[in-house]
Amino acid sequence: MTEKPVVEPVLNELGWEGHEKAQRRRYARMPLAAKIAWLEEAQRMVLVMEKKRSTVHDRAAEYDSKD
Repeated sequence: MTEKPVVEPVLNELGWEGHEKAQRRRYARMPLAAKIAWLEEAQRMVLVMEKKRSTVHDRAAEYDSKD
């Protein structure tokens, strides 16, 4: 059984402070399973970005060594 994340309409979130408070409330009400799923997805994104960064770095080093 997969629980869907809590989605609330965004109202009166002007500026960072309003958004930050509203976001904290949304995350506080989010079920543990949804929080874990969010963290797992974030970890997958980090791994993809690290791999891309490594690939770009390797290509740059390879290009520099050709000079």
